[in-house]
Amino acid sequence: MNETILEEKKATVDRLNKELAKAKCAVIVTYHNLDVASLNVLRADLKKNGGKMEVAKNTLLKRALDSENFKALDPLLKGPNAVLTGEDETKILIPVLTFALGHKDMEVKGAVVGGVYCDYDHIKTLAMIPDKNAAIASLLGTLQSPVVSFACALKAYADSLPKAAA
Repeated sequence: MNETILEEKKATVDRLNKELAKAKCAVIVTYHNLDVASLNVLRADLKKNGGKMEVAKNTLLKRALDSENFKALDPLLKGPNAVLTGEDETKILIPVLTFALGHKDMEVKGAVVGGVYCDYDHIKTLAMIPDKNAAIASLLGTLQSPVVSFACALKAYADSLPKAAA
């Protein structure tokens, strides 16, 4: 094999390894028959959400996935595939699913989220769960609500008492 081709392949696997090492989520999709403009829209949406899209030969993707504990995705590597990675467990799932619904040529094959393999239905369910900051905000709002109600009730009671003569 030509030495430069071998070096290019090693560089590709190294680049994929670096991306996967940072990733908490990796999604395998097909991109067959999608034009470059559409893929650029997906890449931009992923970038806004802390994600990336990498396209490489399946053998190179397999080497990178195996070395970074995403081995569960190996059986999905048939045909033209791309790997989408995200530094958050669920943040890239919404743009991926939204894009897939609008582009019938893209198929979401599966993902590893937080070290657990997920099929398409599981991915849809995870996409509906808010990210960590939204979940914390919701929890704080829930915890704060009774305290605010109690304070308002105390103030209303205090306002209803007769005023003391000065």
